[in-house]
Amino acid sequence: MNIRLRRIHADLIAMPLLALALATSILEAPRAEAAPTSNLTTKELQPQDSQKSAQATQLEGTWKVLLSAQDSRDEMNQSSGVIYKGDLNLRYSLAPWLVLNGAPSLVGKSGHIQADTDVGPQSADTTGLVVRNATADFLFLQNSRLQVGVANQKEVHSSLLIDDRGFPAARLQLKASEKNYFQWQTFAQAAVPTSASLTTNSREFEATPSFNSAGLVAGIHSADLEWHNQVALFEYKNLPMNIATSSGLLGNTVQVTNSTDAQFIYDYKGVEIQTDLATRWGRRWLTKAIFAGLQNGAAPKGYNTGAMGQLEATYQMNSQLSLSPFAQSFRVEPDASVAAYSSNLWHANTVGYRGGLKSQFSQRFSLTAAGGERAPIYENPAQSKERFIELTLETLDAKF
Repeated sequence: MNIRLRRIHADLIAMPLLALALATSILEAPRAEAAPTSNLTTKELQPQDSQKSAQATQLEGTWKVLLSAQDSRDEMNQSSGVIYKGDLNLRYSLAPWLVLNGAPSLVGKSGHIQADTDVGPQSADTTGLVVRNATADFLFLQNSRLQVGVANQKEVHSSLLIDDRGFPAARLQLKASEKNYFQWQTFAQAAVPTSASLTTNSREFEATPSFNSAGLVAGIHSADLEWHNQVALFEYKNLPMNIATSSGLLGNTVQVTNSTDAQFIYDYKGVEIQTDLATRWGRRWLTKAIFAGLQNGAAPKGYNTGAMGQLEATYQMNSQLSLSPFAQSFRVEPDASVAAYSSNLWHANTVGYRGGLKSQFSQRFSLTAAGGERAPIYENPAQSKERFIELTLETLDAKF
């Protein structure tokens, strides 16, 4: 057994290094242009408007790949594995007022898992073809749009509430002109919460689940400073028992109805806030501060809030290399959000930290080494104190 585990851990270290060499040789295709210095944050406040769409080519697209070696250990579970993922982002302009968007991903996972329970943190990972976004965007008033289709929820919500996934939805976004120093937008959407395979997991006798949200975003935008703030209201309805059963094993409070099923004790509706500040200091330094929090108004105090904060500093050593140390801290109470839909980074009923170093090479790819620890806030048979490490290679968006 010791020999087997040594081989597994050797593979975990070797695979990203092999991929690093491979990425250096294959990434000779033309790259997407680097973001201008005024675009300091990775989450854009505004989409392309109708005038830009009219000038764009009919079909545009980018691709990137990710390879991540991960190892986690707690009192009940021991897992070591490799996750590989390929992303496409496609945009097809049918008319100045109509654009089709698609963002499929191919996800795979391999490795060795030993567990005392059938469900652990990694069980929520999805493999196969995943549709993150597939919408028809009707553009109007230069900066506003109506999206219909599978809308990516990461565009308007933090990973505390919903992970990088698509829900079938109709979403309306109204935006101010992107040329102003002060920018704002408002959005409202009606969606159907689904799994990565776009199924609701409802049974014949259960009603169709729904997810509704609306919010306001405001911020300032300049060459050396970007500050975005958002407040949003959200509500889930008619969540099925299959989702409650999975979420209970991931930290939510549920009531067991029989040997295989459970149902949520509390509803999920409340408020979410986000703020991120990016500041450039001269030619070499860029700092970022990010905070997200939410409160479920239908759950009692002590069980209904979640928060995460992140600090990051980037130093541009030269034209070929930048270094970005970062630190994250989080606390997510058991019923702040639906665990089956939120990110695996912030498990329900956990408090912990994560930190690491991201190195970006030649505007082509990045290598991130990170680790951390999380522990349950309240005792749960499916959760215990966990330590984890990860090594991730990711290419930057490349045009095709």
